[in-house]
Amino acid sequence: AAIAARTSKLTMGLMVGSVTYRNPALAAKITTTLDIISGGRVWHGIGAGWFEQEHVAYGYDFPSLKTRFEMLEDELQVVRAMFTRDEARYSGEHFRVEGAYNNPKPVRGDIPILIGGSGEKKTLRFVAKYGDGCNLFAPDGDRVRHLLGVLEGHCNDVGRDYSEITKTALGRVLIAPTHAAAEAKKHVLLERGVPQESIDSMIA
Repeated sequence: AAIAARTSKLTMGLMVGSVTYRNPALAAKITTTLDIISGGRVWHGIGAGWFEQEHVAYGYDFPSLKTRFEMLEDELQVVRAMFTRDEARYSGEHFRVEGAYNNPKPVRGDIPILIGGSGEKKTLRFVAKYGDGCNLFAPDGDRVRHLLGVLEGHCNDVGRDYSEITKTALGRVLIAPTHAAAEAKKHVLLERGVPQESIDSMIA
């Protein structure tokens, strides 16, 4: 909130939160509050979640991947309704709203939704259907190009203009005095539950 209030050009948002961490209607209200404070410079970043150890540490349930994707699809519809409608109504498999208010409304009348992940069958289809942006996890440029091709195919399938979607990719840099020391840091991250695909993208 402090950054939102003290800057004038910076855009901000999670990259990305897990659908398992907050009720979607509450998440939408939190995002909208930051949008108001910033004068309309916030995005809503969300994904299906992957870090089981973090869920265990903080006492969150970590349902199956299938269930998390069902939750994500519900969330995407709940938050859009909260951002754009006077009264949000949606009844899904895991989440529902029944005449929920979200006032004041977002400054721009809506808030961009950024969906994180690289799943070709579901995540990228959700981007085409519901998202304004994507954040891909990929080890190299070839993989990013492949994933963008998959996204373009999903856009064609649902009649969405591919150029409307903002494309971003997540990368990490490990800094160490030697290559061996950087490789050792990778092993520590792997032991902590960071996915191999994400670790492969790191630059030693």
